[in-house]
Amino acid sequence: MFGIEEEAVSRSRLDAYAGGGGRTIDTAPMYADGLGEEVIGRWLADQRPAVPREDWQIISKVCHPEDGRSRVRPDVIRAEVAGSLRRLRTDYLDAVLLHRDDPDVPVNAITDTLLELHDRGTVRQLGVSNWSAGRLADFADAVAPLKPIASYQFSLAVPTGPIWPDTRHVTADVLEVVVERGLCLQGWTALARGWFAGRNPDDRTGIDRKLLLLFDTPANRAAREVVFSIARKRDVAPIAVALSWMLSASLDVHAVLAPRSAEQLRECFGGLEFTLTSAEWAELSRAAGVTSVPGPASERVRG
Repeated sequence: MFGIEEEAVSRSRLDAYAGGGGRTIDTAPMYADGLGEEVIGRWLADQRPAVPREDWQIISKVCHPEDGRSRVRPDVIRAEVAGSLRRLRTDYLDAVLLHRDDPDVPVNAITDTLLELHDRGTVRQLGVSNWSAGRLADFADAVAPLKPIASYQFSLAVPTGPIWPDTRHVTADVLEVVVERGLCLQGWTALARGWFAGRNPDDRTGIDRKLLLLFDTPANRAAREVVFSIARKRDVAPIAVALSWMLSASLDVHAVLAPRSAEQLRECFGGLEFTLTSAEWAELSRAAGVTSVPGPASERVRG
């Protein structure tokens, strides 16, 4: 809601996040037509020098479609990166991701542009979102030895279709590329639109009900039951259980979260502190029917 809600409210959210140890912010020029990045930029500037820029990981995503039309072009990449730098009041971005893919654009045209920005020092890490496994592999090979980010919808719950047009959930073939090439996996909608935060798809008043219904399947209901059962037994929030499952996978995986309250934020941080046993992790995977995600390497894991 940054750039839409009152700036004082956004600042209080950022203050709570930073106070809990948060140091990564995921944003994009298309959020509130750039106003979201302006709010973040002003807040970040006010943190200095007590919290220097180097302490933060700032990610921006570019080339979001406009009126259903692809904007994956070198000129758009350059222009949107420049705009993000200006709005965020920084000389560099820790990572830049493409919001979508355009299969008609050769991979090398995209990677050449991103590598140019990397070589200038304005972008430190590169990534793509919602690409097919084949295109992702080609991208990773083209930017090697850099370790790119692969960004997809990823959680214990698998949606029945795209959450937004041309978006993708992590599939077995994508995971194979991630594992083989040692990529960083960024999982957005990590709590399945609130599915694991207790939101009820039968509640017709929810603003995201149509999106939430994409997760309303027998397997996802079974997974949610196990999540809530473990949460009750271990006296933790269900959010912590669902996040621990995701973060405990044998992957370099990171969760993108959008808590709507201070309480949800605290529960999200709880996912970093809560530990699942390997048996609990396996029970959750079986309930959800998720078999391609590699499990934790040790008997007891840390989220």
